[in-house]
Amino acid sequence: MLWVERFEGAYALCEDENGRRVTLLRAALPKALCEGDLLLWEGAWRIDREAVARRRAVLREKAERLIKKR
Repeated sequence: MLWVERFEGAYALCEDENGRRVTLLRAALPKALCEGDLLLWEGAWRIDREAVARRRAVLREKAERLIKKR
């Protein structure tokens, strides 16, 4: 499982669950891939949309809590 941090030219810079950085050739990844997406290897890379939605909801809640503290 890899989180896509950003794109640099022809590469996707990712991070695994242990914090290790992994660089993948963008052409080998799903075309709809965006920064922040979670990639799973199942014989080919696929985007785990459910995990992405859960992670974005958690981040949104954290941001809202920070804004309320001001």
